[in-house]
Amino acid sequence: MFRFGEEMCRVMAVLLLTVLAVTTNAVARERLEVVVIHSYHQDYPWTALQHEGFTRTLLNSLPDYDINFSVEYLDTKRVSPGPAYLKTFLSYLKAKHADDVPDLIYVTDDNAMNFMLDAGLHSFPSIPVIFSGVNNLVLAGTLDQQRVTGVFERKGVESSIELVQQISPAAQRIIFLGDGGPTDQAIGVRIEEVSKRYSGLEIVHIGESSLDALLAALRATGPGVVIVTTIGGVHDAGGRMLELNEIMKYVTDTGRMVLVMEDGYLFPGVLGGYVTTARLQGELAARLAARVLRGEPVSGIFPVMDSPAELVFDWKVMKQFGVRPGDDLLGKARVINKPLPFLERHPQLIWWALGSFTALAVIVIGIFIFVTGRKNRLIREQTTDSLTGLPNRTRLLQDTLSMSAPRFAVIDINNFKAINSFYGLETGDAVLVAVSREIACLLPDRAWLYRMGRDQFGVLADVDMSFTVFKQLIGGIIEALRHNHLSIGEPEIHLTASAGISGRESISLISGAEQALHVARDRNEGYAVDEDAVEDAERQKQNILWANKLSTALETGRIRPFFQPIIHNASGKRTKYEALVRLIDEDGSIVTPFFFLEAAKRTRQYAILTRTMIEQSLGMLGDRAISISLNFTVDDIRNSETVYFFKQMLKKYNAANRVVVELIESEGIENYAEVSRFIAEIKKLGCRVAIDDFGTGYSNFTHLMHLNADYLKIDGSIIKRINEDRNSELVTRTLVDFARRLGMKTVAEYVDSQAVQDKVTALGVDYSQGYFLGKPAAGLP
Repeated sequence: MFRFGEEMCRVMAVLLLTVLAVTTNAVARERLEVVVIHSYHQDYPWTALQHEGFTRTLLNSLPDYDINFSVEYLDTKRVSPGPAYLKTFLSYLKAKHADDVPDLIYVTDDNAMNFMLDAGLHSFPSIPVIFSGVNNLVLAGTLDQQRVTGVFERKGVESSIELVQQISPAAQRIIFLGDGGPTDQAIGVRIEEVSKRYSGLEIVHIGESSLDALLAALRATGPGVVIVTTIGGVHDAGGRMLELNEIMKYVTDTGRMVLVMEDGYLFPGVLGGYVTTARLQGELAARLAARVLRGEPVSGIFPVMDSPAELVFDWKVMKQFGVRPGDDLLGKARVINKPLPFLERHPQLIWWALGSFTALAVIVIGIFIFVTGRKNRLIREQTTDSLTGLPNRTRLLQDTLSMSAPRFAVIDINNFKAINSFYGLETGDAVLVAVSREIACLLPDRAWLYRMGRDQFGVLADVDMSFTVFKQLIGGIIEALRHNHLSIGEPEIHLTASAGISGRESISLISGAEQALHVARDRNEGYAVDEDAVEDAERQKQNILWANKLSTALETGRIRPFFQPIIHNASGKRTKYEALVRLIDEDGSIVTPFFFLEAAKRTRQYAILTRTMIEQSLGMLGDRAISISLNFTVDDIRNSETVYFFKQMLKKYNAANRVVVELIESEGIENYAEVSRFIAEIKKLGCRVAIDDFGTGYSNFTHLMHLNADYLKIDGSIIKRINEDRNSELVTRTLVDFARRLGMKTVAEYVDSQAVQDKVTALGVDYSQGYFLGKPAAGLP
């Protein structure tokens, strides 16, 4: 058994068990509500990294609190934040948090900060505000010091200019390039101040939101080194907001040397630069927020004025431009895209050398074994891991067979392959050794550690440890690995791990733990036990059963559309129906998609199911003077065969002007380019579009701005509480008003009583749908 610092291990094991005991008897943690308002959308790298750094650091800093993050996106890279938009957004926030007052508000970047200073502070009085990523340094002297503090994003304008002078002394012109937005404008003020200090060097700032105008201004300026400030708000001639990699390719294709000021712009062709790091911005802001939430007055927490920056060079681009930074620069820089070492580029030499060495080693070892007694040495080598010195899987199998009721867990380091790829195999080996020592120090007596292979370790305990205590031990190890940051000659490496736990008999102990590990990964949980694997297997068994039933039903024509009426509230007429899929079982019973939809997606029958519903629903519509709604997911839109089939059926039945496509709010709907393209195509044919289940999941006001829908279906979770929950009423009222301003009709789902129907009608909802007004039926009137 592996031992590292025996006394220290004993102390850490006692501490771990003490923590576990305290945790087991702990009372419920105090809840904190944190509202997060981002300037940009969730897929924008700068936003995503700030958010990750803030939330992770705040959770780690306040482990005794249950923190709920309510996240909103102004989406100002793609939507102009005009007064009407901001007013509606503010109304939405006030309605949402009317009875759930946040303990703290966190905002990122200048647009969200301006929104909060203009209206948010008055609408949420006395609530502390923390910010990050704000470039307008002038605000530092105007902030309400009793409520507002945070992290300014001071881009390294001087350091970037000096870097150009160091790596390209002959450069006579430096061109700062940006999108003309608030962040770029704030940087432009700084550029204008700084440029006066560099006589004999022409420093130009170009800020344009149009790609054509940006490139035209760049060409007109003439040759020079380009430094990109922020370009996330650049659009093409058609108004489409361009992805960052698209914009950077246009800039690098001009043939100029290009430096950047943010790590999110390090795309191919970029030489590097002094870059600000979004994740560190979020982490710094989280540390300030933690101090506030612990009770420290905001007035005593001063804003951070200097953003952390990192010097980065791209090896390939340095070679392209013949740049040779001095040792002082390279010594403090992170160099990316380095060429592989000679032996990695010529692995055949390794195999040749390894083969030669192995042959020689076999001869030497054979002689040694013959002289000293080969049996004991072979046994030891076969049961010990050479890297960590731990007993290996072979030894584990031997040990489990000698125990009557062992406990076992397999621990797997998440994303270890990425560590090997990014830092190299040597660092990866060092991480494995460090992790083995970390786990060994946390193990009490009568528990042993093994190296299972690759990035997996095994923990074995005998019957003296109860299964409950063993699970607590493994959970504590997973948490300890997550909080321990390894420093191995590189920036700190942050690890997470997953575990599978088994208490089966010895003969199936290891396989039970490995099955449980798969369940933990699927559920994105720290650990799972083999009972969970049994439940997962049962769920898979049910999926197989329903997949077979679905296949037979599709072949025999037992997939049918049922139609639920949608009532026009002003007239009471039933001229709209939603088509809902049903499976008629062999015994004649009607089965809802709850039972077979997951099986359809897992067995690739989903597309066939969708096309069956399209053809049957349109065929039943005939020449009736009514309209029907068909549900589409993003997966349906991405399936070109399904889209083609849908268009052909619309033409076959001459039904386009009587069909409403309901887009289900699901992951991927924010990919506006492909979804908007689909909407434009079917609306050109005559169809109309509804956004289904709005108000839950991925709901975002930006969807309404981008998707050009005709109807907004308000989710039933809001509607069914509308008479007893004031927040539900306020949200519904806001949605109705916002939809009306956009020229959209509204539909209330899950109307289950006359009282609810009266309420939604009074609030101005145009249509209602629910079991009280009509259940799904097999035919159309």
